[in-house]
Amino acid sequence: MDEIEVTRIIQSNHRIRQMVQQATNEFLSLQSALLQQIEREKFDQTIERKSKPLIDILKIQRLNKQVTADKVQLALVGENSSGKTSLIHFLLESDPFLPSDVGSVSARIIRLTYSNNTEACLYVYQSINERHKEHIEHVNLSEYFLVSEPDWNGVKDAILTHVARPDPDKIRKDSDEFAEWAKKFVEIRIPSKFLKLGIDLYDTPGLLFSDPPVLKKNLHDLIKTIIPTVVFMYENASFTSDTKDCFLALKEALGKQLDDTRIFFLNTKVDIGTIITNNEEINAEEFEKRILVNAREERKNLLLKAPGMAEQISQFGDFNVISVESQWDPNGVKMNQLTVDHLIQFVANSDLKLAKKVSALVLSTINSFFDFAFVTTHRTHEQLQELRRNARQWTENYFIHYQSDLDGILRNLYDVIASEINEKMESIVQRAAKLDAVETMRQYIRTLVKEEIISVIIKKFIGDYAMRSIVRAFFDSSLLNNADKNEFLVAVQQNLLDHQVNTDDETFCQLYLCKASIKPLYFICDILIETDDEDNDTKARKNSERNELKKKLRQGINRRIVQSKNMEQRDIAQQYLNDMRSGFMKQKNHLNQILEQWCEEEKQEVKEKIDEQYELAKKLLPQRNKAYDVTNKYFEQFAHIQCKLFIAQSLTSFNGHIPTLNLAEQIFIDDNKLFQFYSAEWLDKKDFIVKKLKNVSNMQYLEAHYYLELSKMSIPNCLPLLYLYENSNNELWMFFPKYECLENKINTLTIKNVFNIILTIATCLQKLHDNELTHGNVNVRNIYIKNDDKYLLGDFHSTRMNETLEEYVHKYKKHQELTIVGNDIYSLGELGMLLYESLGKNENMVKILDEFKSLIEKCLDQDPVSRPKASKIAEVLKSLLEKV
Repeated sequence: MDEIEVTRIIQSNHRIRQMVQQATNEFLSLQSALLQQIEREKFDQTIERKSKPLIDILKIQRLNKQVTADKVQLALVGENSSGKTSLIHFLLESDPFLPSDVGSVSARIIRLTYSNNTEACLYVYQSINERHKEHIEHVNLSEYFLVSEPDWNGVKDAILTHVARPDPDKIRKDSDEFAEWAKKFVEIRIPSKFLKLGIDLYDTPGLLFSDPPVLKKNLHDLIKTIIPTVVFMYENASFTSDTKDCFLALKEALGKQLDDTRIFFLNTKVDIGTIITNNEEINAEEFEKRILVNAREERKNLLLKAPGMAEQISQFGDFNVISVESQWDPNGVKMNQLTVDHLIQFVANSDLKLAKKVSALVLSTINSFFDFAFVTTHRTHEQLQELRRNARQWTENYFIHYQSDLDGILRNLYDVIASEINEKMESIVQRAAKLDAVETMRQYIRTLVKEEIISVIIKKFIGDYAMRSIVRAFFDSSLLNNADKNEFLVAVQQNLLDHQVNTDDETFCQLYLCKASIKPLYFICDILIETDDEDNDTKARKNSERNELKKKLRQGINRRIVQSKNMEQRDIAQQYLNDMRSGFMKQKNHLNQILEQWCEEEKQEVKEKIDEQYELAKKLLPQRNKAYDVTNKYFEQFAHIQCKLFIAQSLTSFNGHIPTLNLAEQIFIDDNKLFQFYSAEWLDKKDFIVKKLKNVSNMQYLEAHYYLELSKMSIPNCLPLLYLYENSNNELWMFFPKYECLENKINTLTIKNVFNIILTIATCLQKLHDNELTHGNVNVRNIYIKNDDKYLLGDFHSTRMNETLEEYVHKYKKHQELTIVGNDIYSLGELGMLLYESLGKNENMVKILDEFKSLIEKCLDQDPVSRPKASKIAEVLKSLLEKV
């Protein structure tokens, strides 16, 4: 373990979190000022509806408060005797001082955090949720660390009464007295090289499904409030029924939080003797590269066979093996060292998860601001009516197909559920029969069926169906049917998609179609799988109608066990499982009718939102300038915040390392002397061009915002902005890939090269113009050669001399008039004529070249209205290329 590198990663992560939190606080303040201004202007209700995405920031505020942690949080979870305590002592390089034995030996959650020798102590708090309040008990531990070697036995004795589980003969685990004792939260502050790295460790009690509710609530509160990375520890190579039940208990305790929790699965007690089964001499390299890799793979495959584990590991976690007891062997030392390094790297990568989530939410809302700033285009009332008619007809046609698919989906899903219950019935009955209390058995079977059958089937079913939906949405043009060309449909689909996606309208509509296809499965999933949200009073009131429907549909499944006299535990479990299976079949029959009604409601919602968009656009025709004037005051500031968050994302991509600018290698000089261009490196990536303002000003953020807007459109042949970085002098560095400029190769071009270049630029301009943006700098110096016959359109050289910085940056404003768009076409014509004249005479291509020249001359028409559109130019070029 490289302690210096680990410390650097933890500290850089902290700086990135601070950057995200600061930008988020600035955003919240700016957003508040904007909304107050909108309220003062007294815009109509349609404006208020359009600004709603700017208002819904409660989740951002809540999450942003949790971004501040300056340490890595690591919680160890597992069944009894899984090796949690031994691992803690190993990581701390200490003698045993925490209680450990076979069975349940603790009940409180313990945090281990760093302090120096003189401040070592133990604190007890009323609960984990009250850990910021005054402690209720204190034990001074400094006396055990004042000598050269810590007195771990002294520490053990001093903390015992606060960490060891009470005598079960005196305090029963199901008593209120036990619950009151167990909910206390213990913090132990001690010297440790490991903890000094900036890592807090949490030791949790051995987890059983039959544990008292207080222990599960403690674990739930720990994950919810601390948001640690979880290390799930288990002893046997195969995932035994006890381990499955332990993980089942973890799922039950965490509820929906499980989806946001990163889990590192750690197979403990992997004795070196079980990996090297003979006495032959094995060198260190062979052990590390072959034997250990095979052993890990074998045990990981066993883990993946457990229900739900494959997805849990691939999406949210990782895996490794360890054996504290194998430190006697050099190969054991190596194995443990590699695993600890792997674990710390995993935790460090997980550490920024919340900051990334907050950043994504803020960027989404900032995108809503920019959408709001350009809320309408110049339209006539007649055009708006036509848009609405087309949008409503598209919706009607789409939902005819939509509803026809639902019956088959439902039938297939419930057939799979019934088959899986039949297959696993014997195993479930055997596991449930071990429990004594009938009510615990009922809850166990319900949870097991939900987590190991329903959840697994639903996720696989959704995955398979999602793949089919993606293929249809992206490759079946009849399904899209030009929805992306209707601004009302695009706006409605953006609203219904629930989150912003940085892409063009076509891809956005395709993503909506994918989600819409899958949405009924999520509705069914909501019926099949109970969540902890349903117990939340606020949410229960908000969704009371939906929750009543759920209860009605679950009546046949969630019935209490009717126990006859002299029934064995096995018989009780068998009867309840049979009742559940019958209940699922009845549930399916009721769902068909409900889904028909639901589908009709979905269609009506889309139509209503189309009408809202129509009313908004109609009413905003006279108000557009006023709305724009209000938002334009904030444009520069929102762009600044957008850049800060993108900088944080860029730093995350390079593990917090900062880039290097080669000031001795200025790539070229801007004719207007507004910008400077240098080569740059960032960690192991070498070929960058950095664009930066010669004199720092807030205009740099508007310039970067333009490139971020281009990124949202996903234009394949536009030179992409890759990263942003701001140095201590507030210089914003914009990172682009470095390619050779076309100007240097103009005399080597073939006819096919020339046609491909003009086609590439025309396609880029078409995307820009469709999104109401112009390029403004189409010329040979802004075209780059990616590889043979692949070209990129950049924007480094200005075609307009003596232009001010403000004029340069504000050329990117949307809603450009036709004459401004026509300037791009004229510049493309100038480029085309330059390339045409560079070609030598070719007797076999005279007619084709004449056609090309004719097209270029049309682009150079003095009347902007007479110039062809970019789409027409691309169409002609494709035809010419087929003849070459």
